[in-house]
Amino acid sequence: MEYQLDLTAYRCPLPLLMIKKALATLAKGDVLWVTLAAHSSVEDIRLLCSELGYEFQSKQPVNQTDKRLVFAIFLQ
Repeated sequence: MEYQLDLTAYRCPLPLLMIKKALATLAKGDVLWVTLAAHSSVEDIRLLCSELGYEFQSKQPVNQTDKRLVFAIFLQ
């Protein structure tokens, strides 16, 4: 299954904590699509995924004015 988590209204460390909680509910093959504001700490999230055994894939913004970051996280 695919799940979406829009965290654009939150600042760190809340997105990191909310992502960690959501990852605990994923089954193998599930995908968590996360949308963050550009100011959020993507490197911390990438490190969390690596430590927990999840794969992190970034997606580029649709256009130059879109400051949101979208990425997928799934269990390897």
